[in-house]
Formats: sequence, C-alpha cells, structure tokens
Amino acid sequence: MTLTSASGIPFGHNGRMCLALAVTDAVRSKTPRVEMGSVSEWMRRLEVGADGRSIDHVRDQFRRIHGLYINWNSKKQGKEKSLNLPVSSHMELWWTRKEIEASVPTLFDNYLMFHHDFMGYLLKHSVPADLSVYSKYQAPGAQDIYAWLAWKMNNLEKPLELSWDALEPQFSDRPQANPREWRKRWLTNLLEVITDGYPGAVVKGTDTGICLYPSARAIKSRSPGFLV
Repeated sequence: MTLTSASGIPFGHNGRMCLALAVTDAVRSKTPRVEMGSVSEWMRRLEVGADGRSIDHVRDQFRRIHGLYINWNSKKQGKEKSLNLPVSSHMELWWTRKEIEASVPTLFDNYLMFHHDFMGYLLKHSVPADLSVYSKYQAPGAQDIYAWLAWKMNNLEKPLELSWDALEPQFSDRPQANPREWRKRWLTNLLEVITDGYPGAVVKGTDTGICLYPSARAIKSRSPGFLV
C-alpha cells in the first residue's frame, strides 16, 4: 500500500486523530460530507489548545487528508489486484484565528467531502474502535499498533503468525538501519497498547516475530469510533 499527497502525508498524533474523527462522523451519519463547524469545536474534540499555531497545524492536517491518495496492489499466484482511492473530493475550511479570539461561531460553511469511492470503502471495511483509547497515545507508533490490532482482531478466526519481515514494512516507510532496535521499540509500544488500552488482545512472541490469537474486539466505549 502506498500513500501519496500533493500537500504531504498527514502525520503525528493530530494527523491520525483528524482522520479518525472525520471517518467516525462519516460512518455514523452514513454520508460523505463531514460538517467541520468551527475551529474551536475541533480543538475541543482533539483536546488541543486553541492558539494560532495549533489552528494552523490542524488546518494543515486536513489539507493533507484532502489531498491524500491510497494505492493498494496485491500479486498472488499470477493474479494481480489493484485499487486507487482518492480520499476526498471537496473541502472548504474558513477557520481563522479571529474566530478563537472573538469566541463567535464561524460565518462560513466548513466541510470535508469524502470521495464516493472512499466512502464506499469506509462503510464496508472500517472497524469499530475506542477513540478515547486511541487518542490517549501520544506516540504515533502506539496509535498505529492499536489501530492495526483493532483491525486484525475484528474478524480473526484462527491464530495468525507474522514474521518481522512482514511486520516491518507495515509500520515503517524505509528499511531499518538497526532492525533489532526497531523491533525493541515496536514491542515496547505493543506492550503499552495491550496493557493500557487493549488488554483483551492475545499476542505472543515467536522466534521470528509474533502470533495473534482470536480475541475480543477493541471496544469499551458505548459510542465507538471507527478506524480505517
């Protein structure tokens, strides 16, 4: 799978949370148009201090999400399958610093419109997860592992063994100069996720990687969010 964007790839804790919250709104409402409202509302949802620098950062993350393309290719036994998904078709954001300073509602229509193909993918493939857990991880690596476990465990029916060679490309965009150190950090993040956020996940180490076992879904909240 490859992600591309003319505006840059969404990154960090806030980039992941912006996408997760927008996806949740779309799946719950079953409409591709996500009403963004005022910047102060989004700052509260993201639990971010509402200052000029934070506004610029969050707006930049949505700009990156809007420009995002997902390409997925699979080759197996002579068969090839490919999927190209533009994430968003339209966006309007009229967020300004004055809105925060004056504490008044926005006078403009702010929204993000998911592309119809991506929306179809969300309705079919997004998985329920506890966003209160997902949001508490400040380390993006821990967020990624929680999202990955929520997806893997959603329909896992039998043990799945995964090698380090299979895991590393899923969590890193480049070959590691020190694979042993990378694996140590990854396992530290995995332990944090299982201990503090997903104790029902059954994962065991192997000589060459890890093994996942059928587990309870990653849901504690009565109002689950959705991850893709």
